Amino acid sequence: MSDKRHEATAKPRLGIFGAGNLGGRLTTLASAAGYDVFVGKRDNAVSVADHSQIFIIAIPFLACASALPALAAALKGKIVVDATNPLNSDWSPVLFGDRDDLLRNRRDCALIRYAVTCDGALLKPGSGVRRR
Repeated sequence: MSDKRHEATAKPRLGIFGAGNLGGRLTTLASAAGYDVFVGKRDNAVSVADHSQIFIIAIPFLACASALPALAAALKGKIVVDATNPLNSDWSPVLFGDRDDLLRNRRDCALIRYAVTCDGALLKPGSGVRRR
C-alpha cells in the first residue's frame, strides 16, 4: 500500500486532556478501537496537543480557566472536542454570564461541544433516544 493511501485511511491521533473518569474511559475505548492516544495532564498537555489531530478536553469545567490558556497556540487548526460539563464542585450547574466559557469565541480551531451528562430518564425505553 502506498504511503498516501495509508495516510488517507489512518485513524487520527487523539489527545485526551484529563485522566479521570471520563478521560480514562475514553482512553481505554479509543485504544481498544485502534487509535493512537496521548493522555495529557497539566504538565504535558501542550505536548499532547502538539502531537494530536483531535484534542478532547475531559477535565473539570472549573479547571478550564486556568488550564486552557496555555494550550491556545497548540490547538490552532485542530479539532477540539469539549467534553466538559459546566458543573460546580457540588454538581450544581454553573450559570453562564460573567463566567462564560473560554472556547466559545475561538475561530482558529474546529470546536465540537459534547454534552456528557444527561438525565437517565432519556435512556429509558420509549424515550425516543436509541442506545447503540
